[in-house]
Amino acid sequence: MLATPALSAIDIGTSKVCALIAVPDAQSGDLAITGWGESRSRGLFQGTIMDLQAVQADLAEAVQQAEAMAGQSIDRACVSLAGSHVCTMLSHAEIELSRSHAITRADMQQALHQARQIHLKENHQIIHTLAGLWSVDDQRHIRNPAGMHGSVLGVDTRIMTGSSTAIGALMQTITAQGINIEELVLSSLASAEATLTPEERQMGVALVDIGAGTTDLAIVQRTHVQFAGSIPMGGNDFTHDVASLLHCPEAEAEDLKYDYGSALPAVEDYRTDVTASVFGDQKQVTFSIRFLHQILAARAEQLWTQLDALLRHAGFRHDLPAGLVLTGGAAQLSRLRESCRAHFKLPVRTASIPYTLPIRHLTTEVRAPTYATPSGLLLWSAQNHDHLLSPPAESRADTQPVWRSTMRNILASFLPG
Repeated sequence: MLATPALSAIDIGTSKVCALIAVPDAQSGDLAITGWGESRSRGLFQGTIMDLQAVQADLAEAVQQAEAMAGQSIDRACVSLAGSHVCTMLSHAEIELSRSHAITRADMQQALHQARQIHLKENHQIIHTLAGLWSVDDQRHIRNPAGMHGSVLGVDTRIMTGSSTAIGALMQTITAQGINIEELVLSSLASAEATLTPEERQMGVALVDIGAGTTDLAIVQRTHVQFAGSIPMGGNDFTHDVASLLHCPEAEAEDLKYDYGSALPAVEDYRTDVTASVFGDQKQVTFSIRFLHQILAARAEQLWTQLDALLRHAGFRHDLPAGLVLTGGAAQLSRLRESCRAHFKLPVRTASIPYTLPIRHLTTEVRAPTYATPSGLLLWSAQNHDHLLSPPAESRADTQPVWRSTMRNILASFLPG
């Protein structure tokens, strides 16, 4: 009997590199993590590789840790992609059909291929082609036209593109480790898989993944991804502001941010003072927590202002009934959720990885928002190998896990173009 192939995910972020190995359980449909590796990331700036050798060394360390724990090597992996170079383009395509046969998935693939024939920005290439709603003749708003009859099949698509230079550097980093890339997945889409509820996906929600170098956005409405984009600002900018204004090392500023920081001034702490190590002969300085909060609050407002502009550009600023879901490592800053709610006047929650996801052996620590992307990548890879996760007919439950039915609805629109 052949062993079930392992699934792998690699997330190369601005602050950390993660490599995961999981084995699907054909009986339960769960993914059991067998290998986990993590190293700090030193060669990226705002999601883009700036030092190829440093990134390759950091990736090698994370991969070696995961492989040693799992007792097997990583041959293929789903790999995350982020950065301010990511863009979303809209495209509509139509193909003529013969009414004598029912619409097939091959017809749908042909329509999506046609939608991809658009003029791209210079030095950009397509990452994802996401089908929205379909049309058959004059009947519109069709979710799945397979089996229907008509003369003209149309599709509205969202095409995500990225810099060929940035993508090429990432691919070179992965393949240098002898690893084949199963699929490049936008970080925000992977995080959405791990954190959003079915109700949020249906109503309309903005997934805001605040990493160290970038803030990545994915808008999901009626179970379809409507938009993806990125802002070149993240947790490192909060830290840099503190370090610059207090004249202290960034490591000290990072500790101050998480030990005493808040994205909204806290009145009850205004009388409290904190001492920090600083540059120069003075060596230490004492300042009020109120000053620290004001620094962080100003940067938070800058982030929300840029996010607000991106939502308006996408046309969804006033069409998010489920509000915003914050995730990513920098989303853990105290009162950042309240700051976001005050700006947008919308529902806001901070999302960690729920226990309802079918991923076993995730500790409480790695269920934090910091690890939404690598967990989502595993789910994405599982969909590529869905036949491995289908329990035998005699043991299959009447209802499947919510995440699986939801993901099938969404990823039914992801056809190779």
